[in-house]
Amino acid sequence: MWCLASLNTGGSPELATLALLRARSCELLGDNCDVADHAELFLVGLCSLLDSMLGRPMAEALDHLPLSPAAKRTLLGEPSPMRSVLDAIIAREHGGWSAVEASAELAGVSQASLSNAYVGALRWARELSRVESA
Repeated sequence: MWCLASLNTGGSPELATLALLRARSCELLGDNCDVADHAELFLVGLCSLLDSMLGRPMAEALDHLPLSPAAKRTLLGEPSPMRSVLDAIIAREHGGWSAVEASAELAGVSQASLSNAYVGALRWARELSRVESA
């Protein structure tokens, strides 16, 4: 988390928190679908705001990161099962309910699973903040 926060030179401190929330949401949603390894889903969520944090295009931000080709393609917006999971989380985050329904369907998960993953990630992030503050 500290490394991520130190990368966040191009935006507000909330960007690092949001990236962690996306990461955990993607990981938890992976429990309900066979899209990818949970660790890879976590990394996709974690890196999903890297362009904003670094103040550079995503392709440039990903250039030297040791991510799988599939993860890089996902972060560059190419349609894929992992992208569907990330899009579902982002739609839930933005409250775009029709987009949530469509993205959840593409990811092969229910809206209830998506909501449960997001709420679980919120709890995890809150607990992480408590530990960090202590």
